Amino acid sequence: MNPIIEQQLNRRSVRNFTGDSVKQEDLDQILKAAQQAPTSVNGQQISLVVIRDKETIAKIAEFAGGQPQVASADVFITVVVDYHRAAFAMADVDKEIVINRSAEGIMAGAVDAGIMLNALQTAAESFGYGTTAIGGIRANPDKMVELLGLPANTFPLVGTTIGVTDVASVSPVKPRVPVESFAMYEK
Repeated sequence: MNPIIEQQLNRRSVRNFTGDSVKQEDLDQILKAAQQAPTSVNGQQISLVVIRDKETIAKIAEFAGGQPQVASADVFITVVVDYHRAAFAMADVDKEIVINRSAEGIMAGAVDAGIMLNALQTAAESFGYGTTAIGGIRANPDKMVELLGLPANTFPLVGTTIGVTDVASVSPVKPRVPVESFAMYEK
């Protein structure tokens, strides 16, 4: 079987990590691979905040509802919808950014954040690391903005844990609805 398809078919959220470190060279490759993810009109309106500091990760776990899988991760990456760079560039030519105030801007940022999350997790899992998507950071966006020192025109939308999976407590792949009820042809 194709190894990428096999990886995707075996995808699961990992909630128990060993505490071992993610290798920096692996993390560098994960970030480079994720940077190639597509964005709406190639706007590249996503930034990542990569956190390895355990105290900061513990605070994020608290903000996300006390999730132990966040607290025990070696790395936490916050996916940030980032119109700050565009606002900075627009100001340089005496223009005002407006995309961040439109439904299209919100949707493009959210879709691009989801694509980035998938790229990060797929890359991390290709190295054998476990991941879990963390949407709970949206429960306390102001605290996340303050903790991460985010500028105006940015929004922390989702995050992912990355760590060495504790294989003794791996959860099974969650069942899915039949493909026939999920993917319809022509209509």
